[in-house]
Amino acid sequence: GFRVEVLDHTGQGVLSKASEVPTLIAVWNGMQTALAKDIEPAKRIGIPVLRLEHGFFDRNRHYQVDHSGILHRASWRRAILTGDPPPQGAAERLARFVPGGIQPQRSKRDGYVLVLGQVTGDSQLADSKIQGMPRLEKAVLRALPRGVPAFFRPHPQCSHIKPHRLHQTLPRLPQENEKTDYGKTKHGAGLTKVLAGARFVVTINSNAITEALAMGVPCLAFGPSLGIDAGAVHPTTPETLKNDLKEMLGGWRAPDAAVRRYLEWLAARQWSADELADPEV
Repeated sequence: GFRVEVLDHTGQGVLSKASEVPTLIAVWNGMQTALAKDIEPAKRIGIPVLRLEHGFFDRNRHYQVDHSGILHRASWRRAILTGDPPPQGAAERLARFVPGGIQPQRSKRDGYVLVLGQVTGDSQLADSKIQGMPRLEKAVLRALPRGVPAFFRPHPQCSHIKPHRLHQTLPRLPQENEKTDYGKTKHGAGLTKVLAGARFVVTINSNAITEALAMGVPCLAFGPSLGIDAGAVHPTTPETLKNDLKEMLGGWRAPDAAVRRYLEWLAARQWSADELADPEV
């Protein structure tokens, strides 16, 4: 019974282009500066705004939808922080997305430290103390004890870019240009293979944390991250990174129950297009 209008954002407020005052506004991401300014007038007069983004599992076919924001800005972050159990049916949904089951968190004494980069300027990094791949790589390189094997994996969208010869860099594992495949699937084609050999992961707040935890690979992250909030990921800061890396090298791992609870929450807070079209969802 609703009429739908699709509008380009103008930077002048979405209400300036709508044919009438909308009942509801849905936006993709909604964290980028121009679009955030566009929807602000609507929020001020009480029009509900839903923000959508790619999901946590099977990301190109499932979507986050929330009125407060995406990822660590979502309304259900409070439930994560207060230790609420996942919604009913979350375990079954998780089993659907991870049919092989969640692997126990391992305390691996061999293998390498895997540093996962993210795209500089991505809205996911907006609240982080570390911005982009060069700064992450430089911080880990300086803090990691000498002689510990470590590799840097660029974000798939940046896998075709060679590091600047004047930058301090970690060695790279062999990686094909994954940009095209990532555009289709929103998943790094070579990620599973490199995670298999990892002792643990270091990242800012990459979505790849989800795959790592499901495979039993412990994670250290700068955040903000719902995984940190859930106790499934070890937090770090630029100031504490050196000691946090030593703790990870000493065998730190999250409780399996915390990891499962976190992943069940993610599974319960993403929906397919068909599910979103169902008025009962």
